[in-house]
Amino acid sequence: MFNTILAAQAGNPGALYSSLFMFAAVGLAFYFLIIKPQKKQQQEYQKTMQSLKVGDTIITRSGLRGKVIELNDKTIIVETGKNNTQLEFLKGAINHIENNSGEYSSNTTNFGDSPVGDLSYGEDERFINKLNELKEDGKDYDLLLEDVFEFIVVENDTASISIQNKFRLPEERVNNILSQLEELGIVSAEDEYGKREILVDPR
Repeated sequence: MFNTILAAQAGNPGALYSSLFMFAAVGLAFYFLIIKPQKKQQQEYQKTMQSLKVGDTIITRSGLRGKVIELNDKTIIVETGKNNTQLEFLKGAINHIENNSGEYSSNTTNFGDSPVGDLSYGEDERFINKLNELKEDGKDYDLLLEDVFEFIVVENDTASISIQNKFRLPEERVNNILSQLEELGIVSAEDEYGKREILVDPR
């Protein structure tokens, strides 16, 4: 681009201004589309971490849901599961806080820099009870199965990309969740176009 500007300056001053304008426009676009959203997200992350308190329910990037029982400078101790297992995580492992108005989704290279939206899915007892009826005893299911079940029914959307964007999950994990929902008879297998039908609506 600098070679273009120098050539324009030598032959046509008008072209020089045009090139400078284009260069400035690219710089502004880069700032507003990339740098500014990143700064905003970092500020929201810091605000959320400052508001994190004992008793908050969090979900880690790996999908583990638990209650914060101890806060340290860089780590948290979470209680999770039926046996109230205690695990220690770095604060950076938090994906979002479920019951905090400063809810935040961490920055990941897979899903861009925008904070996650409302993640209130998974709290409707009708969906939870239906899953409990269908689940097999002794089999492990994804911790976000209830959330995704409610989301796809409420939004009438079984597309993998929609679930990835909503819950900030990697494609492999979303496919595993959809496979579990298929095994439970909640969604159909993919058709020739890769689409699934919703077979169970507990509302």
